[in-house]
Amino acid sequence: MKYLDDTYSSEAGFARFAEIARPFPFTKKLKPANFPDSFIKSYVSFGQKNPIDYDAEKIFFKARFSDTDEIFWFDCIFDPQRIQMQNGIISESNYADEDAVILPPGYYTFGAAYGEVLEMRLMINLIENSKDYGKIYLWTLAYDAYGSGDNTKGLAYLADDLRSFILELKQKDNL
Repeated sequence: MKYLDDTYSSEAGFARFAEIARPFPFTKKLKPANFPDSFIKSYVSFGQKNPIDYDAEKIFFKARFSDTDEIFWFDCIFDPQRIQMQNGIISESNYADEDAVILPPGYYTFGAAYGEVLEMRLMINLIENSKDYGKIYLWTLAYDAYGSGDNTKGLAYLADDLRSFILELKQKDNL
């Protein structure tokens, strides 16, 4: 497994994403996976046109969990080094049994969002033979085994691809 160095931890890292996106070296516990071409293109474009962190913008989106629509604040899309780091930290949780699966299988985090009381993660389906490959989801940041404890909320579908998700971000009054 290749650990990404600091050259992947900046806006310049976004531009270099295509070099490592197929296959992306996640962590020791998570197998490498291939990001779809459409995600790579949108990700690189986003990093070139926007600041990494949208804190000042206060941009929002809606997601549906268990028959309720909730509004979430979009925080950021992670640079490549942080994608690797966040997936590693979450998948190797100190709070779950050693062999527990924390992340929904086949889904990987690439960004952050916040609800009223919950920290959330933007997720992408990287199961290549799945009809949902490349689709974007929202997941409650959790450290218990998937389906137990703080990890029972599941996934909320957001968009067919990263570009569509970004285009749907709005000011809160426009939701």
